[in-house]
Amino acid sequence: MNYLLLNGTPAVVVPVKLGAPLMAWDGLTLEQLWKVELPPEGSETSSSGRYEGIVNVLFEYLDLCIDWERILLQGTGDGKEGGDDGKLALKDALKLLVAGAVRSGESKAVKKEVDEARCGVAMWRIP
Repeated sequence: MNYLLLNGTPAVVVPVKLGAPLMAWDGLTLEQLWKVELPPEGSETSSSGRYEGIVNVLFEYLDLCIDWERILLQGTGDGKEGGDDGKLALKDALKLLVAGAVRSGESKAVKKEVDEARCGVAMWRIP
């Protein structure tokens, strides 16, 4: 298996529970993601709601896999667990991840290097 981390598209690294799947992927390909409408600048939502739906599906899956007790947010000053703030931080990270994947379609280099019909968002658990 070959994989590429696209320059400028973020990766999200989180601690997962024992027993979480070794590998998972979202069923949408880059070809399909490139057609997703992003929210206009200064807005939180897209007119179609599809972008938010993708973020929510990824969040729901990861919420089942993450070991939330191990999430610590930097800058809280008290060293406490992330709790609800951790969930908000994850959702924000997923928004960036999905937006980066959608925007990757604007790159000539990406279009040259990847097969958009066979690429998408994938997740690994490193044992």
